[in-house]
Formats: sequence, structure tokens, C-alpha cells
Amino acid sequence: MKSKIENKTGCRRTLSIEVSNDDLKQEFDRVYAEIGNTARIPGFRPGKAPRDLLEANFGQKAKEEVVKRAIPAYYLKAVKEENLVPVAPPEINNVQFKNETLFFNATVDVEPQVKIKSYKDLKVIKKKVKVEQAQVDMLLDRLQKAKHASAKDDAFAKSLGFQTFQELEQSARKDLEANAEKEIKMDMERQILDQLLKRATMDVPESLVHSQGKELLNQIKLNRVLQGTKKEEVESKEKELELQAKNEAIYRIKVFFILEKIAEMENIQLSEEDLHERIAGISHSSGKSEKEVMEYLEKQNLLASLKAETRSRKIMKFLLANVKIE
Repeated sequence: MKSKIENKTGCRRTLSIEVSNDDLKQEFDRVYAEIGNTARIPGFRPGKAPRDLLEANFGQKAKEEVVKRAIPAYYLKAVKEENLVPVAPPEINNVQFKNETLFFNATVDVEPQVKIKSYKDLKVIKKKVKVEQAQVDMLLDRLQKAKHASAKDDAFAKSLGFQTFQELEQSARKDLEANAEKEIKMDMERQILDQLLKRATMDVPESLVHSQGKELLNQIKLNRVLQGTKKEEVESKEKELELQAKNEAIYRIKVFFILEKIAEMENIQLSEEDLHERIAGISHSSGKSEKEVMEYLEKQNLLASLKAETRSRKIMKFLLANVKIE
């Protein structure tokens, strides 16, 4: 097999691959053996027909099957030899089989080269947690309406599992403070990511922008409809929503590869303990056992996504520990 990179544009690479007859010989042998086991040729039992008769009767079929098998196999071999790290399936074109030799091109997007300036001297502003009594009252009002309770007293508190109204009020305040802390943390993380995006340079793989943009567009359109927007109105804003989805896809892709670069530089790995802790958290919040959570993740093919998310959280935790808070 021979391969060479024909074009380099951003993250896109085009491989020109040539597979000789010698390379394909074993695959032809396997294919003809398979054909011979089932072929019906007068005068011969299955598996006993000579090769020349099989070639005369099934030559085109054999060639098509060999090409079908050889393209993915030799594409992967070429990728390995050229030290490429694809981020999406390849586009295969210019397939030719002549003079017993297979020729084809494979165009693929590879991982971007991320260059980032310092990331340990970031500065973020941390907002103060301040829960007003009016917010507590509003939460209690909603609970009161949900329970159809009449003035706010100990009886109302007991219906929610508390001994006194004072205990309920304190719990409501703690919940609001916890939510505020989460929002503050999310705001700090956004500040970190915004600064990292300004400090990093990279090309964005077009195929990822296309695939993720398409998924995000579908999500945006569905959310609009679920929120009550008429389907016709959503469709009329297709171009606007496409641009929104594309920009969000680019943002997410850049963030992912920037965090991956930092993880590589800092040797931040996802441990079994990290994953177990995350699954335990899901188990606690969902009321499902850890075994049930794991089975669900595996069945829905979500385990890889959870690992990526957990690793990203670990990287963000590292960055938050190294920022200067104002």
C-alpha cells in the first residue's frame, strides 16, 4: 500500500491511497472461498468448484466485495501511517480499480492544533451570594399554592415534612442560597472559558461544525415549538436559527479542544474514582441504584458522553483552583 497527503487546509486532509494486487491477494482468496462455499455451478458440489470457474462466473461480484472491504481497512492503515487523528468518518471518492490495483481518496477532518497562551493567570469576578427575604417569601408562596394551604403556619410546614414553619423557612433560604452558589460558579466558569477562547488559536473541523450544528438546530427548533411558537413561524426563521446553531457549535467545539489541550499539558486523567463518584451522584439524585444507572448508560450508549463530561468538569475544577478571584 502507498499513501500520501495531497491537501492540507485547516483541519482537513486528503489522503491519496493506492493498494496493489499483492496487498489485495489475500482478500480475493477469502472472498472467492466464501463465494465457492455457496455457489451453485453445474457438475461441482459447493466448495469444490475450481477458482478459474469462480472467477469467470463471479469475478465482478468478488471485485466489488474486495473493494468494499479494502477501503475501510486501508484507510485506517493509511491514517495510522500518517499519524492522523480523525474526528469524523472520512469522505471516500475517486474510487478506481484498474490493472488489479485499487485507487481511492479519503478526505477527513483531524484534531485541531490548539495553541494557547498562559491559562493559570486568569482573573474572574465572583458575585456575592445574597438571598433577600422577598425571594424566600416568593418560594414559600409557590409552595403554599401548590399545597392549597390557607395563612403560613406550622401545619403547613408539617405537610411538607418540617416540624415548624421556621424550619421550613430556613430550609427554603438554604435551597435558594445553594442555587445562587451554583449560578455564581457557572458564571465564573463562563468567564474562564471566554478568556481561554480569546487566548487560544485553532482551526475548527468543518465536519464537526456541520454535524453538531445540525443537531443543535433540531434542538432549537424543537424547543421553540415546545415553548408555544407555531411551527410555521419556526420554519420561517430557518436561516437565523441555522446561524445561531452554527455559532453555538463552533463555541462548543473550541471549548472542548481547548480543555483537552489543557488536560494534556497538565496530565489530567479521568480515574475510576472520578467516574464512580459521578455515577453515585446521579444515583442519589435519581433514586436509582448505581447498578441501574450504569446499565441505563450502557444501554443508551451514554457512558462515553458521561466520561467526557466528567473529565471536562475535572479540568474546570483545576482551572477554578488556579484563577485569581476578584
